[in-house]
Amino acid sequence: MNKLNMSSTKGDSVGLRLAGGNDVGIFIASVQEGSPAEKEGLHIGDQILKVNNVDFQGVVREEAVLFLLEIPKGEMVTILAQNKPDVYNDILVMRRRPSEPSVQPGDIFKVVDTLYDGKLGNWLAVPVAGDRADFWRLRAQRSVKRKDLRKSRENLSAQTLATRFPAYERVVLREGG
Repeated sequence: MNKLNMSSTKGDSVGLRLAGGNDVGIFIASVQEGSPAEKEGLHIGDQILKVNNVDFQGVVREEAVLFLLEIPKGEMVTILAQNKPDVYNDILVMRRRPSEPSVQPGDIFKVVDTLYDGKLGNWLAVPVAGDRADFWRLRAQRSVKRKDLRKSRENLSAQTLATRFPAYERVVLREGG
């Protein structure tokens, strides 16, 4: 793994698109043609270690992008990067995992990307806890029980619901009359 030190004057931009984040490091996702970064030899898969002597390890991707954007045009930019294409490819594989689109109260997530899709305010998070298969299985069982109860109103007194908690008071619904 070779380290590369880029020193160049910033134009309109440095010419980098970033990936990764505080958990895995900040990586170069693409290099703009003709940019200072391309001219200095930065490549996709390089991990950015420092920019202008500011440590980028443990930095959230959104903060890294904002830091680069806030460097004034014409100012000298020094980037210390290390080529790590294997680690970068592992990050790409992690991002392509299918995810469940719904979020429920109590769910715990790990934020993987704070600049998802290259847009400020878009975050990518993956569930930390196990899958919600048990929740959906139990929900389906409750649904079946509800349907059974509706079908046989005359047998309501015979129906018992199994719960994890002991009954505080049992109430039986009977038709008036």
